[in-house]
Amino acid sequence: QQEVTNDLEKQKRLLGLEQNPDYRKEHDSPAALLALWKKISTHRTSVVFRRPVNPKEAPGYADRIIFPMDLSLIRKMIVARIIKSYADFHKSIALICHNCVKYNGR
Repeated sequence: QQEVTNDLEKQKRLLGLEQNPDYRKEHDSPAALLALWKKISTHRTSVVFRRPVNPKEAPGYADRIIFPMDLSLIRKMIVARIIKSYADFHKSIALICHNCVKYNGR
């Protein structure tokens, strides 16, 4: 019962992000976004998402995935000021997840 309550609270907080002004605020400097990127990209489970998918290792990937995304590209987009907010960052991470499920299945 406690676990279900915790999951519901997490979902409510995620849905509340859209109303949080800090979530959409464009940062003057890429420093905060790069710090978040570093925390995610150094996590042990991020290894397979750090570089673009190798077509030799994933046959048919380019045919099925229209917008490939990886952590190295996200970093470049932060530095180039294409990603300027947590919302932009979140969308890019979500695209990585979407592509992974689309190619590999659940």
